[in-house]
Amino acid sequence: MNDSMITMDSNYTNLTTSEEDFQRRSLEAIIIGSIFLLAIILCSILGNISVIVAVWTYPKLYEQKASIFIVNLSITDLCNAIFVMIWTCCALITDGWPFGIMWCRFQCAFNYWLIIVSMQTLAWISVDRYHSIAHPLQYADYLTTKKIMMMLSFSWILGLIFAFVPVFLDWVHYDYWEVVCAINWHYQQDMAVFYVVIAFIVCFLVPAVIMVGCYSCIAYAANKCARRIEACVVPRSQSIASDSNSTGTSQTTKLIQSNTKVIKSLIIVVAVFFVCMTPFCVTKLLKVVFYNNIVPGWLNAFSTWVQFLSSASNPFIYGIFRKDFRMAFRRQIRFLNCGLFNVELSSEST
Repeated sequence: MNDSMITMDSNYTNLTTSEEDFQRRSLEAIIIGSIFLLAIILCSILGNISVIVAVWTYPKLYEQKASIFIVNLSITDLCNAIFVMIWTCCALITDGWPFGIMWCRFQCAFNYWLIIVSMQTLAWISVDRYHSIAHPLQYADYLTTKKIMMMLSFSWILGLIFAFVPVFLDWVHYDYWEVVCAINWHYQQDMAVFYVVIAFIVCFLVPAVIMVGCYSCIAYAANKCARRIEACVVPRSQSIASDSNSTGTSQTTKLIQSNTKVIKSLIIVVAVFFVCMTPFCVTKLLKVVFYNNIVPGWLNAFSTWVQFLSSASNPFIYGIFRKDFRMAFRRQIRFLNCGLFNVELSSEST
C-alpha cells in the first residue's frame, strides 16, 4: 500500500493522522473490513430506497403524515451511504485517502450533518407520536403537513450550520483509524471545546431530552387509556343491549394496539440509533478531553462501523415490527418477481 499521504497547504489540516509513525492495517483486516462495510452500504441503499418506495406506493403509509418523518430519516440514511460510507470503503481498500482535500472536507461535513439531521428527526417523531396519543382530536389540526416540512427544514439548516463550521475553520483531517475525514479536536483547542459543548447541547442533549420526555408521556397516557378501556369493557360485556358500545370499544382497543405497535417500532429505532452512536460519541469525547492517540485504532474503526450500521438497521426494524411496512415490502417483492418473469417470457418469445 502507498504510505505517502496527501498533505494540505493550510495550518495543521493535513490528511495524515499524525506526524508520528504508526502501525498500518494488515491485508486481512482490510479485506474483512471492506466486505463488512460493503454489506452495510448495500443494506443501507437497498433498504432505505425500499422504505421510500413503500411510503409513496402503499396507500396506508402514504396517508399517514408521520410517514414524512420516516421518509426524511430514510433519505438521511441513504445520503449517509452515498456521501460518506462509499468513500470510506474506498479509503479502506486503498489504505489512505486518495480523493484530495476538498472532498475530505465535504465528507466530514456530510457525516456530521446527516448525524445531526437524524437525531433531530427522531426527536420530531417523538413529538408527533406524543400529540397523536395525548391529543388525538387536535392532532390533525396541530401537526399539518406544512408544519412538518418546516420542522424538518429547521433540522437540515441547523445540521448544515454545525457541520460546516469545522470546514470553514479548517479543522478537518483524515483519521487513518476512523477511516473517515474527521475533526482534529486539538487544533485551536479552546474553540474546538466551545464548539463541542454547544453542538452537544443543541444537537444531541436537547433532542435526547425531548425523546425521553415524549415517550415517557406516551407510555403514561397509553397505560391510563388502557385502564379506562378495561374498566369499561367489563360492565358493557355483561349487558346484551350494549352491542354497539362493545363494538366501539373493540375498535378503540384495536386502534390503541395499532398505535402501540408503531410506537414500539419507533422506540426501537431510537434505541438502536443511540446504541450505534454511543461508541462514536464516547471516542470523540475522549479525543477532545485528552488526546487523539488515547483511543486504540481498533476502537476508532469499530465506532465508525457501528455508526454506519444505524443507517442500515431501520428498514429491518420497520419490516419486523410494523405490519403496514411488511405488506408494502411484500408488494415490492411481488412486483419485482412479476417484472423478472415478464422479462424471461419476452426473451423466450424472441
